Amino acid sequence: MVMGDLNVYLYLEEKSRGASADRSKRKELFEFMQNCSLQDMGFIGPKFAWTRGYLQERLDRGLCNGA
Repeated sequence: MVMGDLNVYLYLEEKSRGASADRSKRKELFEFMQNCSLQDMGFIGPKFAWTRGYLQERLDRGLCNGA
């Protein structure tokens, strides 16, 4: 299990306004999840967990695999 602020959003809909994150960072997270057979555990609450001014993102994430 991996939980915490991963400092990168995975999907474009996890960000509101502002410049897009480095595509290579999103790809790196996605590949890490695939290599470790990790799935997003989902969340309950506000769509965005991080806000600065008008910029909002989902950076907090809980990942787990069947093991």
